[in-house]
Amino acid sequence: MELYQYIALDKEGKKSKGTLKADSEKGVRSHLRTLQLVPLEIKSLGGVSVEDNKDGYLNKKVPLSELMAFTIELSSLLNAGQEIEESVRSCAKTCEHKRLKKILSAIHAKILEGYSFGHGLQAYPKAFPHVYISSVQAGEEAGFLGDVLEHLSVYLEGQKKIRQKVLQALLYPLVL
Repeated sequence: MELYQYIALDKEGKKSKGTLKADSEKGVRSHLRTLQLVPLEIKSLGGVSVEDNKDGYLNKKVPLSELMAFTIELSSLLNAGQEIEESVRSCAKTCEHKRLKKILSAIHAKILEGYSFGHGLQAYPKAFPHVYISSVQAGEEAGFLGDVLEHLSVYLEGQKKIRQKVLQALLYPLVL
């Protein structure tokens, strides 16, 4: 099943927007008709199909470098004044890591459903560290998400440097 965003008219002629999970665009149209809505526009959000998440494929670790790049990009977009929904969608489109791209599409769908960004991250605890999720939620509540993400990117960069130093220290005796 994929997630679709729709715009439809009700009996009084008022526009309504929302998201639905369905197998196809045809399925969305038929469901809207049962709700007595006339579909005007239906757009696939990509989203996550059931096949994509077999064996927890999406809930696996994401490389630290990819997480760091995403965090920097999202921070820049938010600090430039872009809304969280647009920012996450933009990051999902530009992401080159296949698993992270699908995760971001799923989080974008959650945001469209009305959930917070932090809530969307909670669905992927192995992909996003606990400290990352907690910091994002605190940043959302305080209204400083862009700044928090900026600090998280510095934290992730420090973590990457430490990992590299440990790896070098472990490899040094082998080389000798």
